[in-house]
Amino acid sequence: VHRSPLRYPHLSVLLTFYFARGIAFYGGQSFVDVGVNVVALGAGRCAPEALRRTTTYGQLLLSPFYSFGAHVSVLGNIGLCIGFLLLHRGAVLLKTNKATSSGHPSPLRYPHVSVLLTFYFARGIAFYGGQSFVAVGVNDDAATMTTTSFPLNLVSGVCSVLFLLVVAIAVVRLERSGVLRSFVFQRYRLAALRRLPWVPSYALPQGRWGPDAMRLQYAALRGPVAGVRRTDERLAMLTLVVGVTSALIIGAVPGTTGGCVTQAVLQSILLGGAALLVFMFQPMRIPLSGWLLCATWTVQTLLNICVVVARVSDSNAAMDASAILATLHSIIAVVQLLHRLVVIYWERRVNPKTDFIVATTTTTGCVGDDKTNKSTHIDVKSKRRANEGSVSGSTTVLGVEWLSLDADEITQQHGHSSCGGPIASIQRERLKRLISSICDPREIVRKEAGSW
Repeated sequence: VHRSPLRYPHLSVLLTFYFARGIAFYGGQSFVDVGVNVVALGAGRCAPEALRRTTTYGQLLLSPFYSFGAHVSVLGNIGLCIGFLLLHRGAVLLKTNKATSSGHPSPLRYPHVSVLLTFYFARGIAFYGGQSFVAVGVNDDAATMTTTSFPLNLVSGVCSVLFLLVVAIAVVRLERSGVLRSFVFQRYRLAALRRLPWVPSYALPQGRWGPDAMRLQYAALRGPVAGVRRTDERLAMLTLVVGVTSALIIGAVPGTTGGCVTQAVLQSILLGGAALLVFMFQPMRIPLSGWLLCATWTVQTLLNICVVVARVSDSNAAMDASAILATLHSIIAVVQLLHRLVVIYWERRVNPKTDFIVATTTTTGCVGDDKTNKSTHIDVKSKRRANEGSVSGSTTVLGVEWLSLDADEITQQHGHSSCGGPIASIQRERLKRLISSICDPREIVRKEAGSW
């Protein structure tokens, strides 16, 4: 007699009950963690009853209003995003006024924190928005989990689509406006990467985005990618797009056999293609993070297939495989969490003056301004000779070689740049990287012409 795993205790039910909470916990450790998609998978219409039951409380990661239904979850998430953005903006204005009067800069990260919160709740908006649309047009047993009226489902579905479109348009316009061109990826020296002998260099960041003011404001738009190649920046929003699209697919398919098969196919294409992109282009600023991300997406692809097979065919083998994959996913999540803690510990010990190949600089005003349109000296000096010439705290540089580079001349030759001089900055950074590769292990220090 065939015993259904939905009626009798089974290994898969016990393991899924235990590890689903681990998935929910570690998925909530970071705003950009893709583990939240597993919670969406358990809350989807194609999930087996056992998995759906054990991930009920995990839906809190998708929306704090999940118990009120899909339409309330969508509108509640949108309200949280807009409300927090307004509060954050108001706090920044108040803090800026106090900072102006006291002389201390404002510590608030605007709009970085608001953007992170919006990106986080976008997955819940996509998931429950898809469920609202399906509840309007499909009347299956899974679609009636929450009894709501037709107008509310329609309104929440339309609001979710409009909100996601507004977020996408805002990100694209910000990219095209040229504001993010001031970002410069500052690479760490090899000596800094070898500072912790028990941590391999591939487990540490290759560098970080700068200057500091840009990173505090728009770091969410560069995500975990590096800036070594042009393709890196193009893949900055890959994890967000994959997370939102995956949640939308899971929420938007009906609970029929055809719908579940469609979900498995689309998820396999999405997650498998994203893992292939990361594997081929290696865009992450931490190589190990890219490998763990590929492993996570691969496991999620297999988990989607097993869950759909278990739902359609009521197979015990598929349920056992789902439990094993859930276990593996939890292990990867633990490794990601521990690795994240190690990276935070290491980066807090970074010295901006000595640990970067390209020195951190801050530019104010536009290139065309007379106050900032100065020649830039690139000072190449030997550390040993500089130390020998230091007396009572002052440093005398011996044997200095320097090169004068005029920012205005560069902009005239290569076209007009926006405020902050991104074109001139790019040329300077390329020249400094060239000198650093020739004169290594010498230090490159930028000095303004007026400081000599």
